[in-house]
Amino acid sequence: MKNIYKILVCFILVFTVSCGENEKNLNSKDICEEKLPPFIEKFDDQLDKEKLKLLCNCIWGNFPEDGWERKVSEKLYNGEDI
Repeated sequence: MKNIYKILVCFILVFTVSCGENEKNLNSKDICEEKLPPFIEKFDDQLDKEKLKLLCNCIWGNFPEDGWERKVSEKLYNGEDI
């Protein structure tokens, strides 16, 4: 019974740590709809998905519709050479 308890505790710890790391690695590419190069932004040392979506929307909205900025941004988003 003690071995099962130890295994269960280890499993919970591994699961908790792996979930915590996934949250730290979230970037704009995971959250935003716009094709911006991936970046991580924290607001007051916290990841905030809604604020990041607003930031992406604001950045993308300031790029001219047919401008080079959007074209370069899309290439970087896709991992292409600019």
